[in-house]
Parts: sequence; structure tokens; C-alpha cells
Amino acid sequence: PPEALYAEDNGLYFYKRIIDNIPYITKDKYLIAFEIGMTQSKEIIEYANKKLKSISITVDRDLSNKERFIFIEKDM
Repeated sequence: PPEALYAEDNGLYFYKRIIDNIPYITKDKYLIAFEIGMTQSKEIIEYANKKLKSISITVDRDLSNKERFIFIEKDM
């Protein structure tokens, strides 16, 4: 839907809401995967590191070598 493409906060609104709720909907271990816009990785990484503890974050690129996927993992 258009809401998924044109979210508030420069398109970051839903990523931030999901990150905000991770501690409430997950257990000790989790892997969250996002498909992102090619210019959004830095802001999402900064937000996740600010809100979540003891995580590792991986960014993968698409076939055009653009940052397109973020994986947030907590393995306890």
C-alpha cells in the first residue's frame, strides 16, 4: 500500500515503531529483517543501536550494489 512507501519521518516511521516494540514482542533471541530504501540504512542503524541493547546489525546489498536489507540480531 502507499502507506508502506510514503511513511512519515522520511519513510522511517514504521521501522522505528517496529524497533520500539521489539523488546515487548520477542524473547531473548531474535532476528529482525527489514527491506529498506537505499538511503535509509544509517538512520535505521543509529536508531536501533540507541533503542536496543546487545545487538548485531548486518547490512546487505542488492544486485545493483545498493544497501537494501538490514538484519538486527540478538543472540543470548
